[in-house]
Amino acid sequence: MKLLRVQCWCLMLLVLQVHALEVTYNLEEETKRGVLVGNVAEDAGLSNVNNPTFSLFQAGYPAAKWFSITEDLGELHTNATIDRDTICEFQDQCVLNLVAVASTEDGDFHKIKIYVNIIDINDNSPTFSKSVVSLQISEDTAINFSYSLEGAVDLDTGNNSVERYEIPSHDSPFHTAADKFSDGRSMLKLILKQTLDRETHPSYLIQVVAYDGGTPPKTGSMTVNITVGDINDNYPIFSKPSYNVTIMDDLPVESVVVKTFASDKDEGINGEVQYRLDPRQTEDIFQIFHMNSTTGEIYLKESLISGSRENYNILIEATDLGNQPLISKSQVFVRVQDNHNNFPVINVNVLSGSDTAEVSEHASQGTVVAHVAVKDPDTGANGLVTCDVISDYFKIQKFEENEYKVVVFASLNREMRDNYEVTVNCRDAGSPPRETNFTFPVIVVDENDNPPRFERQTYNANILENNDIDISLLAVSATDDDIGVNADLRYSVSEEAQNLASIDALSGSLRLKIALDREQHSQISFYVYATDSGDVPLTGTATINIIVKDANDNAPTYPDKISTFVVTENIAAPRVIGTVSAFDKDEGINSEVRHYLMTSNTGELPPFEVKENGTVLVTRSLDRETVALYELQIMAMDRGSPAKTGYSFIKILVEDTNDNKPIFIFPSEANRSITVPLSTAQNMVVATLTASDGDTDVNAQLRYYTDDQNMTETFVINSATGEVIVARALDSDDLGLYVFKVKVQDWSSNPLSAEETLLINVIADSVADESSFSRYYVIAISMSTVTVVLAIVIIVAICLLRKEDSKRKRYDSARSTVAIVSKDVEDPDCYDNSPPVHKEVFYPPGYDLGNRQFFPIDRSISVQIPPTIPEADPLPKVPSDPSLWEGCESVNENERNRNQLMTLQYHQSLMRIQSIKRSNSTI
Repeated sequence: MKLLRVQCWCLMLLVLQVHALEVTYNLEEETKRGVLVGNVAEDAGLSNVNNPTFSLFQAGYPAAKWFSITEDLGELHTNATIDRDTICEFQDQCVLNLVAVASTEDGDFHKIKIYVNIIDINDNSPTFSKSVVSLQISEDTAINFSYSLEGAVDLDTGNNSVERYEIPSHDSPFHTAADKFSDGRSMLKLILKQTLDRETHPSYLIQVVAYDGGTPPKTGSMTVNITVGDINDNYPIFSKPSYNVTIMDDLPVESVVVKTFASDKDEGINGEVQYRLDPRQTEDIFQIFHMNSTTGEIYLKESLISGSRENYNILIEATDLGNQPLISKSQVFVRVQDNHNNFPVINVNVLSGSDTAEVSEHASQGTVVAHVAVKDPDTGANGLVTCDVISDYFKIQKFEENEYKVVVFASLNREMRDNYEVTVNCRDAGSPPRETNFTFPVIVVDENDNPPRFERQTYNANILENNDIDISLLAVSATDDDIGVNADLRYSVSEEAQNLASIDALSGSLRLKIALDREQHSQISFYVYATDSGDVPLTGTATINIIVKDANDNAPTYPDKISTFVVTENIAAPRVIGTVSAFDKDEGINSEVRHYLMTSNTGELPPFEVKENGTVLVTRSLDRETVALYELQIMAMDRGSPAKTGYSFIKILVEDTNDNKPIFIFPSEANRSITVPLSTAQNMVVATLTASDGDTDVNAQLRYYTDDQNMTETFVINSATGEVIVARALDSDDLGLYVFKVKVQDWSSNPLSAEETLLINVIADSVADESSFSRYYVIAISMSTVTVVLAIVIIVAICLLRKEDSKRKRYDSARSTVAIVSKDVEDPDCYDNSPPVHKEVFYPPGYDLGNRQFFPIDRSISVQIPPTIPEADPLPKVPSDPSLWEGCESVNENERNRNQLMTLQYHQSLMRIQSIKRSNSTI
């Protein structure tokens, strides 16, 4: 036990010194790349440390990607622009945690915790999720009632976030308030501060502005479109407080006595007005009058000639259609007058000298048509007569006392209407007045104001091409809305068509003067004219379309001499792979083409079929590795009588599928071993993996890799070339035989892969150099002697700490492990300062390199040779049993790791010496 305490104290003297320090920096957001944050060496008090080397931890510290530290001075710089609003959204504090380490050549190790406080700047304006919001608020809403709206969001924090809301307009009936939440958001409240009146102000357009607390503040705005909802708060109002009307006693039943009207300022059903007679009045009012509920008109229900009163006082009501209707009242005073009078007598004389008046359709306004004289034997008001004309096209004008003239008032058009019935109405001023009507006809005389008009604007004629000359084409016909000579027509053709066709001037019959070819002109158009015989002749125009019908005088042709299709091998048949088409200048069935696949002279059927519609099918599965290209002849045949044919060729390329797995050439069963001397330099190519694939293109492009993470500790595979590269400098710990699984995979979207075993034997330089055998033999003997002495010391210590069965169990477990145990350190405070990766080394997805990097690869030598020490047993790197250090409670974790490493190195040295001795004896 005393020996154990002595050993523990000795090991404590060898442990690394580790010190934990802390520094804190403040940094404004949006600071550009390359800005100095602080000198970690000075701020952590390491100015007196001898030649420290600084670096930042990356694993477990995501914020490290935004900073860099100088290796020699320990200056912390920004590595990118930092946006606090993205990193710490809606957080009051934004502190980035970093860890830097400073190591010295004498093994001193300092861990510095760095806290970078990112200070917010006012670089964001408040923004609303919606720029425009619409609300409907009833006009009876109580004052101080609030409406909740989504508030503005500001990505900044603290005073730079949203502080307040305002409505810039001073006459707005609203003001704002806000409830803030812990995440920086807020709920905006729109509060009513005065009574609304829809009839005065039916809507408001309010701008709400959000201010943050910056200096100067930034703003964002939102427009609130408020519609004031109506309530039934206005009574219908009659246009008059009362209505006065006088009617005759002989007024016909159902005549309108008076029309009333009421309006309501409300809207919707609150503003819709209905009318009725007030039910609280005498019964005779309801017997004589009734009221239209919609129009407000009062009608006469019974005749007033017998038994009527001289005056009637009618009470009326107007009500809206609201849920609680409002009613207004008015009254109508009706005075009834008695009526006895003689009818006026009318005499009409037309100016044409007959009983029928005639007027040109071009007559101007004011042209006299007839003379009217009226007589009334009554005197006074009953003898005062006024006349009028009941017509939209004629009016009456005062001529002399009781004489009038009837004149043209509006433009006339004989083609629309060639006669009119004009009624002269005369009435006296009696009470009631008497009136008489007299009607006379007016004939409208034609003028040549209409051009001829063909029955159709377009005539179509179908002619078979290669026709005979002077055959009948068609006949055209035109009409003229005028009459007489103004409608006497003559036909002609346009000047450009005179060599093509002729026309009969009277009948309009057209004849063809030439033979037609549809392939040159499938349709020919020209004009025909119809001209009337008026003083100033007018002409009408129509279009003639000659549609040339096809004859089968053209053979089908393919647009390309060779059509190319691509089909994937191994597809299920039958399968459509494309279509072919041929062009036939003819039309109809003469251009309907059928396609056929021509067979070879041997009669062997190809694995393809061409349907009549041009569809190309593969009829059985294809193998690109057997036949990659087919060239076939096809025929096109139209359906004319007799049929015509054309020919072409199709070329079918068989496209590769990934149906062949890669096959390793090296390593293989015949040769899967390589030998690597211990002195092999870092980045040296020691072997090249090779494989072949029967496919083409990406299906045959290969990439090499391994899933064995133990291999990537020492060797790296270039996925593009298959080169096996020494990833780091080798040391004596690496001696032994390594067994790795290497893989090759093609680049297909559905890749195929193969796996093979690769043996790498790392041997001592003495074994590799047979010319120095004797010299190494002496060294081996010396090392054996030293190893024996060290082994005795180690065995004594082990015997004191462990039982024999524990040692045997650990040794058997170590021998059963083929792959070298990974050197990955679980402590996150440890870091790797390997050299940078060279850009020409490629790795497949998922290839885990950790944070190792490599210098340019040296391909000057290759040691891809069989192993030279076949009897050497592989030496697994197993960690020392923690129980070896039982009793050293005062030794910290770093001391225990150092002691474990030393014990493992002694144990491995002993095993290597024994292996070298066996190899030398074999040689």
